[in-house]
Amino acid sequence: MINKKIGILTLGLALVSLASCGGNGGDKRPVLTFCGPDSDEVFLKGLAEEFNAAHKEDLDYRFEFDKIIGEGEVKTQVLQDITAAPDVVLLADDNIRDLVAANAIVEWTAEETNAMIAQSGATAVGSMQLKGKTYGIPYRGDNGYQLIYDKDLVTADDVKSLEGLLAKAKENGWKVGYNFTDAWYVPAPFFANGVKIEYNANDEFVCDIASSGKGVEVMMHYSQLWNDYKDTIVNEAQGNNFGPSAGVNRKCAQIIWNAYGTVRDAIGEDKVGVAQLPTVRLGGVDKQLYTYAGYKGAGVINKGRDAAAVSAAKEFVKFITNTANQEKRLVELEHGVTDATVVAKTELWQNPFLNSLAAQQVAGKSVVQATHARQTWWDAGKTLMETVLNQEAVMTEDEAKAALLICETAVLKND
Repeated sequence: MINKKIGILTLGLALVSLASCGGNGGDKRPVLTFCGPDSDEVFLKGLAEEFNAAHKEDLDYRFEFDKIIGEGEVKTQVLQDITAAPDVVLLADDNIRDLVAANAIVEWTAEETNAMIAQSGATAVGSMQLKGKTYGIPYRGDNGYQLIYDKDLVTADDVKSLEGLLAKAKENGWKVGYNFTDAWYVPAPFFANGVKIEYNANDEFVCDIASSGKGVEVMMHYSQLWNDYKDTIVNEAQGNNFGPSAGVNRKCAQIIWNAYGTVRDAIGEDKVGVAQLPTVRLGGVDKQLYTYAGYKGAGVINKGRDAAAVSAAKEFVKFITNTANQEKRLVELEHGVTDATVVAKTELWQNPFLNSLAAQQVAGKSVVQATHARQTWWDAGKTLMETVLNQEAVMTEDEAKAALLICETAVLKND
């Protein structure tokens, strides 16, 4: 019996010791939670430890990582049960509208918004706004696409025009990756030709892809390109099949999101090139394809917390998005950040994809995804370009107009 009591006492002391050495360091303050994508988990946990230690005396709450949630999945996860959601979320800009509609995200003040604009600029902050109100602090602005190519096969001049690139690839039996039917890539030539797919100043969604008449040239030209190069174009999103192992069918280039690291690993850093999106010939004029500019920010979920909790959550958001931590994000994770001070440190920007995307944004050849797409666009845009791939011959003008009208009607329907 004495031995049993000693054993129990020893176990109890061990448990106390473990608790005091745990992740919270014996910090007994109430917990507020946060989430993030799997790529950011370790990084964010480190920031939380630093924040908790620095604010142990002046904040009544501490922060713990709750779960992995991709930035684009935040609205889906939160709206299933707001009360069970993390208190702080990292979210994609196009998630904000639905969260606002459900009163599920905390608004930031005008003073706080002005500080954000001073830090990251009006465009980045605008991606976190709806009807002039702000719902998060932007920290990342690198969600777009560029052209990645194999410098052993094609040159910087070859990739300046889509037509020239396709012609050279076909001549040599190579492939060009271009996801024709992914609605994220679909609007690139339409924006280049002046088509409006966007929320206007009154927050009404406008789509004139058919009614403007500017979409017909795009449809007919892309139908011609597909007809001429269907054995050259690879309609897929992935950046694979680069490198010698792919033989004669290897890719020489791809329009893609940031797959720079994948291609670099396949063919070597000295051989991979990155360029702004090429031109396409529309109406006899070479016009540069546009890219989406997708932003990510950090916000506070409206869970009915008291003012002190909301204030603490905002302080945590400010900390993980401040200048120092955006610089850490750039260096450690190779994410393209929004903070103007960090953006100006060009010596830190070692990823050619990020450099190219930033240059295209500065050139005005990009549109903010949050203000140029609504939920109805994704299916409608995909269906539109599927009509191009499903045609046995080059589209007629009437066929193009019919497909565009179906698309415009679907985009403008009520959600």
